Amino acid sequence: MSAKEEIMGRIRRALSDSPGKRDVEPPLLERSQPLRSATEGLAGQFRGEMEKLGGRVVDAASVERINEYFEGMLKDSSRVAVSDGVSTRWPNICDRIRGKGIEIVPALREFARSSRATKATSPPLPADEQALLFADQAQQQAASQPTNGSAASLMNGYKESLFDAAVGITTADYAIADTGTLVLLSKKSVDLSGDSGIASQGAGLEVSRADGEQHRLISLVPPVHICLLDRSRIVANLTELLALVHKELYLKGGPPLAMTFISGPSRTADIELTLTRGVHGPREVHVLLYG
Repeated sequence: MSAKEEIMGRIRRALSDSPGKRDVEPPLLERSQPLRSATEGLAGQFRGEMEKLGGRVVDAASVERINEYFEGMLKDSSRVAVSDGVSTRWPNICDRIRGKGIEIVPALREFARSSRATKATSPPLPADEQALLFADQAQQQAASQPTNGSAASLMNGYKESLFDAAVGITTADYAIADTGTLVLLSKKSVDLSGDSGIASQGAGLEVSRADGEQHRLISLVPPVHICLLDRSRIVANLTELLALVHKELYLKGGPPLAMTFISGPSRTADIELTLTRGVHGPREVHVLLYG
């Protein structure tokens, strides 16, 4: 067989990939994934790949270890942003941070509640503004009327608070071992009433799950991002991630609003090919493995 015939045969086999033929030959995407050592483990592989990209990964087997790491990272900070996923699961972490005189910027829903509570004369935010406040840009443009001054002012105040924060602390929904990537999912809109239910009235927007962690802005705006990652949420590669997201989300209510992939600190060489960190996101990424 000539070299040309061999290449054409490989192309034909790749184009013929289909679920029905996968028992004969793995799909092209799966064939492209590197082999892993049986003793390395997904956590070890994730650590190696993340550190190649300039991130830092440490073991945090206990809450005490997490607190020790935070104390070292936050000793010169006056303001820290903490996602609701962290404050809900580890409330004592927030207590210790406040105990050191450090102000905490909470997730957007809690920030909105506290902002309204400090203004006794302010009426409750209408349901349609609640929906628009947490909707993505496409939903806002499709709505019958744009977000008015109350919600816009609240959002601007929240962003300013995040820009003043030295560190953002979140969890991650998943991580990819092959590329050392953290994956954060932004789920559907939430309401500001404090109830577990979902706003039923609005400007014709699709509003569903209110159980998602609000961590996207907190992971991107502060110059340092610390992520608490459950080892059991590390998958081998992008193929496994998409299959898991399909199973856990698409089949149970629909896709997330956005998927944020974080592979190490932000970096760019757009200006005169000079590598610069922190332009489009945090300059440092620290991952604490637990579980």
